[in-house]
Amino acid sequence: MSTFNSNEVYFAQTPVAYFFYNRPDLIRQTFQEIAKAKPKKLFLIADGAKDADDEKFCKISREVVKSAIDWPCEVYNNFSSTHLGLGERVASGIAWVFEKVEEAIFIEDDVLVHNSFFQYCDLLLDYHRNNLQVMMISGCNLFPSLSNETNNVSSYLFSRYPMVWGWATWKRAWSNYDLKMQEWPHWKNRSDLSDYFVNKEEERTFQFNWERVYSYGFDTWTFQWDFCRVIARGLGLIPKKNLAVNIGFGESATHTKDSSSFLAHLPLQTMEFPLHHQREDAILHDQAYFKKMIKRASFLQRALLRISQLFSCRSETKPKVKARASTDLTQSARPL
Repeated sequence: MSTFNSNEVYFAQTPVAYFFYNRPDLIRQTFQEIAKAKPKKLFLIADGAKDADDEKFCKISREVVKSAIDWPCEVYNNFSSTHLGLGERVASGIAWVFEKVEEAIFIEDDVLVHNSFFQYCDLLLDYHRNNLQVMMISGCNLFPSLSNETNNVSSYLFSRYPMVWGWATWKRAWSNYDLKMQEWPHWKNRSDLSDYFVNKEEERTFQFNWERVYSYGFDTWTFQWDFCRVIARGLGLIPKKNLAVNIGFGESATHTKDSSSFLAHLPLQTMEFPLHHQREDAILHDQAYFKKMIKRASFLQRALLRISQLFSCRSETKPKVKARASTDLTQSARPL
């Protein structure tokens, strides 16, 4: 693979999967970067409309994507005729991709990536293909100023908190993913998960999120992916430069509604090549992530769950509980 030059455009070698829904203005911006990279295999995954009013924007969005494909490539479409919802649509879409290929890059319609992101993913998918501890490659670094944690010259960090705003993985890593988290009752009272976490507070927060999914039907797919990695003792890779930003903050977003959040103003940076592969753990990054993205929300979320549990004890049917987007900070760091 050639060395990235800012004056050149890199063409992606890995299949790219693009998730989109009903925001054509965002799609015109984010899909443009995929079109520049001209992947040889392109997977298009879209959810169905919620209602008749939504149908118009879903149709326009699909037309925008199709009309932007102006390079020779294999195109695979997975357009749902019904509204599946966030969790089922993304999870089923990823599973469908891995029925056809062994590794892929995943981008959602609100995520804008730098062109060097594609080369970064191509190289690391190849380099860590047989490293079972590495379960995903993230293009996003929320705290790039903390990246030079040591004198290590590595181009990326090993993290317990990899983001899914522009990411890649292998079929072998995704193979044990379960949207319903049927294994959670088996693991929830076991002590051997504790060694994965830095402290009890971190462990309790993750367990809270998993209980939300398993018992209360929280509509997501990312908490289940966290669970899949934790029980496998897996890690993700994050770049020292931030190669992906979320441009979808606002009222039309599912979770990322606060446009004043620092998450909405991350710098989009360029990766330097060749990559350096010395092992470096994301200690400062993960500490900052827990403090800013998880700890702030955990107290209120746990309180809401405790209240809902009290009510559920008085009912034969457990209620479906969804935290309000404004308080769901851990989910706000996930894709829409």
